[in-house]
Amino acid sequence: MKINVPLVANAAKAMRPELEVLSKSALQAELATINNVLPKPYWTVSETSEMAQLKASYTLKNYLKTWEFLNDVAASSYKLKHHPTITTTYNKVDIALTTHDVGNKVTYMDTKLATAIQNVYASKYAQTAPSYAVHTPRFTMNRAFKIIDELTKRD
Repeated sequence: MKINVPLVANAAKAMRPELEVLSKSALQAELATINNVLPKPYWTVSETSEMAQLKASYTLKNYLKTWEFLNDVAASSYKLKHHPTITTTYNKVDIALTTHDVGNKVTYMDTKLATAIQNVYASKYAQTAPSYAVHTPRFTMNRAFKIIDELTKRD
């Protein structure tokens, strides 16, 4: 039995307006908003003739933080009733979002979940680069020699 994808997509959209397939311009605007949260853009669009997806890759501090992040993603997904495809290794999480009910296209529901995931990552897991260039050591060798001289000075 062959499924009429446009018919299914229209029925899904009528029941849930957030399942409207995004145009290229609307999708680019949504991505700009999502990726504006952090200095580095995490979310991109991947399109083939059969599927369009939002994809992101996140790197976390360690294995424990990876699973904490995955639990936060699961909570956001559960709340929105929309679930991503997740691939994970030690400290890396790859996420793909598409809406199967409209023929594997990107909808507002996908961008809504991507926004939630990005906000969780930004608020709890994003690591800022250490600022070695502005770090001033507390002790220099000259200061160390001076302290030694003062401590060993005989009156």
